[in-house]
Amino acid sequence: MSYKRIGIIAVFLLLLWVGFIIFMSSQTAESSGNMSRTVSRAIITMAEKLGVAYPGAGNSVQAVVRIDEYVRDLAHIAMYFMLAAIFSAVLWLWGISNNCRIAVVFISGLCISIIDEINQMNYYGRNDSGLPGAGVADVFKDVSGICAAVGIFIFLRRRFDKRSSQKKVSEGYKGNTPLE
Repeated sequence: MSYKRIGIIAVFLLLLWVGFIIFMSSQTAESSGNMSRTVSRAIITMAEKLGVAYPGAGNSVQAVVRIDEYVRDLAHIAMYFMLAAIFSAVLWLWGISNNCRIAVVFISGLCISIIDEINQMNYYGRNDSGLPGAGVADVFKDVSGICAAVGIFIFLRRRFDKRSSQKKVSEGYKGNTPLE
């Protein structure tokens, strides 16, 4: 498969992921809560089977509520981690330089996060305290996911650059980007 086709698929995947983020923020508080509680119960049930949680913990309202907070936080981090990872891949396929790629991913991820929180304020029961309350905390969670993905890409770039520089010396480097 050519880099051009992979690039088209990656852009489609990026748009699909942004749509998924907006869809998730468009849920009412009740449906959002039901989703996260279902995931929380599944985690507790798995922990029971592994012997980490006491039997019957999945039926405990306190256990579900406690785990639910972490599930919601992790959902923010994971969704924006994936957004940053997909967007970084798209920009890499387009041949955008590393520093520019990091800046574009971070700034556009932050903008999508803010738009997501503003959109969420339009749905019943979500962010009742307004943007200065829970919305800002959610943006910080989203940014932490973006920073995690960017940090991993920086680490991988440095790791790749070390191996690449050794290879350049032995083989001769031509300087082509993936789409050329």
